[in-house]
Amino acid sequence: MKLPRLVVSAACALTVSAATVVAAAASASAATTNYVALGDSYSSGTGTGSYDLDSACQRSSKAYPAKWAASHSPASFTFAACAGAKTGDVLNNQLGSLSSSTSLVSITIGGNDAGFSSVMQTCVLSSDSSCVSAVNTAKNFADTQLPGLLNNVYASIRSKAPNAHVVVLDYPHLYITNDSGCIGMSHTKHVALNSAADELDTVIGKAAANAGFTFADVRGQFSGHELCSGDNWLNSVTLPIGNSYHPTATGHASGYLPVFSGKTALAAAALRSPQRRDPPGAGATAMDYHERLPPEVAELFPDGGAGRTLSVTLPSGYVVWPDPGYPQHQPPKRPAFWISDDPVPCALWPRLRAETHASGLWPVMLEDTTQPWSTGQIAPEPIDEIGNYDAAAFMAEVWSEWDEPAADITPFGRYSPGLAPPGERREDPDTLAGRCVEVLTGRPLGLVPVTRGADALTAMGWQGARHHNPWTAPLSAVVRSWEDRFGARLIGIGFNTLELSVAAPPMTFRHALHVAAEHWTFCPEIILQGPGTLEGHAEQICGSSLWTFWWE
Repeated sequence: MKLPRLVVSAACALTVSAATVVAAAASASAATTNYVALGDSYSSGTGTGSYDLDSACQRSSKAYPAKWAASHSPASFTFAACAGAKTGDVLNNQLGSLSSSTSLVSITIGGNDAGFSSVMQTCVLSSDSSCVSAVNTAKNFADTQLPGLLNNVYASIRSKAPNAHVVVLDYPHLYITNDSGCIGMSHTKHVALNSAADELDTVIGKAAANAGFTFADVRGQFSGHELCSGDNWLNSVTLPIGNSYHPTATGHASGYLPVFSGKTALAAAALRSPQRRDPPGAGATAMDYHERLPPEVAELFPDGGAGRTLSVTLPSGYVVWPDPGYPQHQPPKRPAFWISDDPVPCALWPRLRAETHASGLWPVMLEDTTQPWSTGQIAPEPIDEIGNYDAAAFMAEVWSEWDEPAADITPFGRYSPGLAPPGERREDPDTLAGRCVEVLTGRPLGLVPVTRGADALTAMGWQGARHHNPWTAPLSAVVRSWEDRFGARLIGIGFNTLELSVAAPPMTFRHALHVAAEHWTFCPEIILQGPGTLEGHAEQICGSSLWTFWWE
């Protein structure tokens, strides 16, 4: 069934029950929350310009932990994060306030261990080659030595605060991808530094998942607000020099704080859900809720789900294998995804999404049809393939194939206009997705062994756009780009349809028109079977918090 885009968008905007539940749960839990903020300068508030709470550790009331505490009024708040901290400093100096009564912990750590302060100094003062070399050294440390250091810290936190919900936050990209005209460091250095952040964040995310902690990725929230964006949420080289390359007060208020708040709110709602499992007995701790994956779900992973946990009780379901008789890109080695036997309550989606980094599973509401799910009409591809494609290059290639487009693509002509600039985040993408998913009632639940919604299309081998593009990986690359630029989240998949929530949609007609050009190359049918013009489609998606696509 094709849902009218304007109707869907309105439903998403007006369906507030899930958000109300989340907000109410968060508010109710705050009064009994004992919160401890740990970590380095990205948590203490270095770069905000005001160290009114502790000048030695550069703790600021403008930092996200203090701002969260100010707005939520927890029962207690201990601000232990300190500028310059490494993992050893956290172990030796910051864990004294943790106890069995601690119910919430936040932490950023790892950047100083990997030596990124000296890396930045090298990149600012030295050549491209010296910068790249320093970055590679730091990345090697992050890959080989940092995991063990993080494991020690996380294990100590869990030991001292067995009942706490621990949120591990990472580091944003420093520079915008499209940095043409940016003065200062070269494009080569910008790319190298962003790749270092990606490497560091990947290691942190895996370690957090292994510990059963909640991972909060801030890169998407900072998208469009990196250095050279024109709306920076980060300090460039400034005085005092220690403030350089740290979030500004706006970076904490609009970057870190919404991401952290979204994770705490989702967790509060999940813990109060009637579907939550009862504790296994007296003296149970928070870790007792993090059980191993059910065997049928663990089968989705090549390692059998080792180290992955899931506290949510799943309904009955089954795994879906690709049909060997259906054209495959490669011989299937394992099932592609899990699907529930029956439709599930939409409230299950945000609970599962909150545990993605612990479970390694992305939840998606699947259209209630026989094809392609139970028939296995899927063709999975390795998610590593996604990295071989570039969203802008895909757009340009598809655009060049149309000598005479079937739709009115005014005001654009023969050449692709390229990717649209990022949108402005209006709320946490996962919180919005948890609300928008309520328009997809009456659907079974799917679980895909990936941690990004965009990757689910490739991993499960969805073939809904096959007549437009026989490979799914380039489509996943486009959706990844939308995740980064528009806070998109994949929430629904049908036989030939997709639904994405959008936390940073275009808010002006001009911006929407540019995005409409991307939609045209991604899914021509929404123009051809819809308004027939890019301008008409732009009017429909301007301000819309849900994008829907369908293919013939």
